[in-house]
Amino acid sequence: PRSTLFPYTTLFRSVFVGSVDDPWQKQMDQSVLACTQAIVGQFDAALDTAYRLPPNYLRDTAMEAIAEEKSLHGDAAAALPEANLVEGDFLRNTSLRAVADGLASSGDYGKALAVLDLIVEPGERADGLAELALRQVRSRDPKAPLTVQLASEAAFSAGDETKPFAFEQLAVARGILLDLRGAEQLISRLQDSDKVTPLWDLTMSLVGAGRTADAISLAESQSGALPRAYALLGIATMLIVQPHRQ
Repeated sequence: PRSTLFPYTTLFRSVFVGSVDDPWQKQMDQSVLACTQAIVGQFDAALDTAYRLPPNYLRDTAMEAIAEEKSLHGDAAAALPEANLVEGDFLRNTSLRAVADGLASSGDYGKALAVLDLIVEPGERADGLAELALRQVRSRDPKAPLTVQLASEAAFSAGDETKPFAFEQLAVARGILLDLRGAEQLISRLQDSDKVTPLWDLTMSLVGAGRTADAISLAESQSGALPRAYALLGIATMLIVQPHRQ
């Protein structure tokens, strides 16, 4: 249990960090201590330790850990200040994504969207928006179609910076919304190896919605053997599962 680590964070700070002479080693130990304090929920102590570090990668690492752990502890809104203090692009993106994910998990999709808008890199922002869009669609949030549209625009705008996984998630989202044409357009942009998951999910959604003929047509339209096989697998899976749901 995390609570069993409480005494050891104090011991580590007093015995190890306090006795280290090498400045760089001391900074590394402080960063580790801040991360550990965050993991066990000692956020005030973690922030105090992190603020003792100069602005560098080690402080960024500590701040990212604090933001992520706050989000995991169900206090994502309070984690945003720490995420904004991260200076390095990679860890800042990770921090903001963690905060947005925490907000989305609690159903606060509007704030999650606002946090993702803080991500500067177009590809990273598109990926985060695609993930949020799929989460909203699956939870049947009435504003999901708008987020899907925003994510799609961001993904196309980012061009080569957009990861294939973003298009996969958007294809699944459009499939669940029964936007077959939009889903097919997104899938057509992907390599065969990246098409399998969205095709599987999409054909399952179509069969579940009573559009088995559309699902079969989609599977037969695939020129690659692997995508076609997974599309048919989605159809078969849903046809097997459906009777047990009734």
